[in-house]
Amino acid sequence: MIFKNLLLLCLALVGLACHRLQAQDLGNSPYSQTGIGDIRSQAFSHQAGMAGIGAAFDLPFQINNINPALLAKIRRTILDVGVTSKLTLLNQDEQSQRDFGAGLSHMALAFPIARRMSASIGLQSFSSVNYENSFVQQVENSDFTADVTYKGSGGLSNAFFSTAIDLLGKNNFRPDTLKSRLLLGIKVNYIFGAVIDESITQVNGGANQNDYEIAFKKRTTYTDFTFEPGIAFSQNIGKDYRLNLGLVYNLGRDLNAKRFISVDRRVQGVNTDADTLVNNERGRVTLASKATMGFSFEKVVAQTGLPKWAIAADVSLQNWDTFKNFETSTTLGQNMVVALGGLFIPDFGSVQKGFWKRSIYRVGLRYEQTPFTFNGENVEDYSLSAGISLPFGRSSTTLNLSLTGGQRGTKSNSLIRERYFQAHFGVTINDTWFIKRRFD
Repeated sequence: MIFKNLLLLCLALVGLACHRLQAQDLGNSPYSQTGIGDIRSQAFSHQAGMAGIGAAFDLPFQINNINPALLAKIRRTILDVGVTSKLTLLNQDEQSQRDFGAGLSHMALAFPIARRMSASIGLQSFSSVNYENSFVQQVENSDFTADVTYKGSGGLSNAFFSTAIDLLGKNNFRPDTLKSRLLLGIKVNYIFGAVIDESITQVNGGANQNDYEIAFKKRTTYTDFTFEPGIAFSQNIGKDYRLNLGLVYNLGRDLNAKRFISVDRRVQGVNTDADTLVNNERGRVTLASKATMGFSFEKVVAQTGLPKWAIAADVSLQNWDTFKNFETSTTLGQNMVVALGGLFIPDFGSVQKGFWKRSIYRVGLRYEQTPFTFNGENVEDYSLSAGISLPFGRSSTTLNLSLTGGQRGTKSNSLIRERYFQAHFGVTINDTWFIKRRFD
């Protein structure tokens, strides 16, 4: 009965997630008007506390959404749900603007399917588009002015399935006793969603003239599959330490796209004429391949097989030079991310009262060279993060909170500076579904 109720809850949450993830709004970001939007980190709430690291580091009772190979370590059923909120302060020259947004970020279910194999399914936000820019310009050869507004909304979501196998496992439920482990995995992503771009020009006719408005609207929908194979290797060093290496490669893809364009002409807000320029134009949009490499080094506690502390680093590279939206090339460049993180668990096996000793503490630093270039300058992103996972009782179920503060861009050369503060909140629920009991 408990399993049926949880299954119904999962189905209801999936339905809610399908709606909320596509409508997720984390506030205005001018950088989201380029390409397919502002691409989100695929890290879950607990991973965000270590700057999104996950190519070579994980915990066996929390889902790793960066490297699918590490799913093979999971021996229990795990449900993970997270939400994200973001406060942004935009500055350009002497102008400033404050924005806030929040929404469901992900939902995933991971479970063992054999003694050395596990799998996961889930849904999460992939990219977001939310921008609005307004300015006034003089109409050529006239005394009139025009109010021009560019705005966009929408974004893409990712429904995924991952599976992994432990090649060196010994068919037991204590794989932490192995000296070496070699894990292989693959993640299949289904990318879908829509982006709406609008351009509205209102000509101010003056006291004796009617105001005249032209609204240009473009709606583009995207659908297709992408594939991410991953590999991970771990080696015990003596009795107390462990070294982990990982590599993930997103193969990239030309996404199927369909575009609808229309123009409306209005006088004083009344629609007088509508002309559909292009109806359901089909094309392709390039999604660049991406490579992520990582390592981690752990001090292992023999009684639990979990780290006392760990340090980890990830480096990812993605080249957007060949990006095309239909037949139009967009000026994008190399995307590089370097992240460093640390983790500390005072005593996960503690039987004393209070949960602070069993809590998991994380910190991280992140640098990103974004693919955006404005006025000849590359846009860079720096951030600092911290997080904590609070256990429920004696179980491995945790409440995850991560905080990230950072800056993207600069005010020099009339560019836009974004200072942001993000809060990631999630719940990781562990249970023993699908495992046959020996005794009733």
